[in-house]
Amino acid sequence: MSRILYFTRSHTPQDDRFVRAVASFGFEVLYLMLERLPGDPEKPELPEGAEYLPWKGGSGPFDWEALPELVRDFRRIAGRTAPDLVHAGPVHTAGLIASLAEARPLVVMSWGSDLLRDAEADPRIKFLSRISLNACDAFICGSSEVGKAAAALGADEGKIVFFPWGVDLARFAAGSGELRDRLGWGDGFVLLSMLEWEPACGVDVIARAFATAARERPEIRLLMAGSGSMEPEIRRILEPAGRVHFPVEAGIDGIPDLYRSADVYVSASHGGGSQIPLLEAMASGLPSLVSDIPGNLEWISPGVHGWIFPDGDSPALAGLIADAWRNRTALGQMSKSARATAEQRADWNANMAGIFEAYRIALGGKRRRTGKGF
Repeated sequence: MSRILYFTRSHTPQDDRFVRAVASFGFEVLYLMLERLPGDPEKPELPEGAEYLPWKGGSGPFDWEALPELVRDFRRIAGRTAPDLVHAGPVHTAGLIASLAEARPLVVMSWGSDLLRDAEADPRIKFLSRISLNACDAFICGSSEVGKAAAALGADEGKIVFFPWGVDLARFAAGSGELRDRLGWGDGFVLLSMLEWEPACGVDVIARAFATAARERPEIRLLMAGSGSMEPEIRRILEPAGRVHFPVEAGIDGIPDLYRSADVYVSASHGGGSQIPLLEAMASGLPSLVSDIPGNLEWISPGVHGWIFPDGDSPALAGLIADAWRNRTALGQMSKSARATAEQRADWNANMAGIFEAYRIALGGKRRRTGKGF
């Protein structure tokens, strides 16, 4: 096998990292995008060994009415390029199109929220996901909760492979943050939020909790990274509180410094699988304050790596922020535990083996027994 057709929703940092990793192993990667979102470049910059493929999709938002045309064009693309394997996701969009085009061998990859949020909220998406999961030759997921959801929709448990993404442990590591020094926050207690400002990410919960906690503890600060449709509401809540920095200029190269400039990572996500920023935070030695959704509970043990609060409960989060500040002398041990867990379970280079195991299964190999199941 040497040629992989990689079919994804758009071009995210996770897609970029994935394609670079696969190409670095000597595979030829053909890159196909379902849609181009506002702010995306017309053509993504890809590494050597990867080629962007223009087609009927990828030029704007995905339109369900165009599904038949996209299936026909995907079949044309696959026939012309003759890939050894097709890798497609999310499940109910890119995975569905590849399934309907009868692409084989087919590996479908979940992005977490497609099965844990979208399919649960919409019976139509659940139906379409079932088509993809029954058609694929192997299925990749980032958490056991996603694996269970896939199995419930008909995925063959013997073809489910766990791939928790992971992080570059050399790039994300504990250290002194330059941004913290530039802001003059050296003596403050700094929280960091990294998810997009969208309803599913719960950033409004973080904003309200911080506003409450900051009134009582002037030492508390917030780095509020990200952007999104909730920006007016988020700024309305946070600007009166003060002591907030919005690091929109950080860029990809500046992300590790954001973690190094914080004391605690905060996520109030309402659903989805394991979040990459949480793994980056753990690798950076940050204790975490996270909502009690399954994707977070797979990584954070209360009192060991941080704290858990009820999903959507901003008063509870505000109380835990205050508790974290009062018990900040205990952060050192939590930091060590977070980093140790990242080294054990979130090493990107080690976890890539899961991808190649899925490829092997899709090409006709039997699953190697590891003692793990869903």
